[in-house]
Amino acid sequence: MKGRLILVEDDEYLREELSSALAGEGFVVISACNGVQAINELSSGANIFDAIVTDINLGRGPDGWEVASKARIFFPAIHTVYMSGEGLHEWSTKGMANSAIVSKPFRLSQLLTAISSSAA
Repeated sequence: MKGRLILVEDDEYLREELSSALAGEGFVVISACNGVQAINELSSGANIFDAIVTDINLGRGPDGWEVASKARIFFPAIHTVYMSGEGLHEWSTKGMANSAIVSKPFRLSQLLTAISSSAA
């Protein structure tokens, strides 16, 4: 097992595809469909997370920047990976230290590299 991660993606199809692919790579994946659900999962204490993979644009409510920031409060050493089809230019100012970003669309290998290179 490579660790437990929370995957935050509002697109149901992409969330299911990524969850399955990451599980196939040895991760235990907990999925959230929006920022509120993700923050609730992170703060519940039910799981210890090694990584967060979050879309930046999550619709209404907290965006990926805020979710990742909250994740670091609960898990200071969490690996942080942002996914986005836009907003890449904001990463330099809004992204967490020791994080990575992947541009949609991406290959699974790119996401796996980003997870491993985002060690806090």
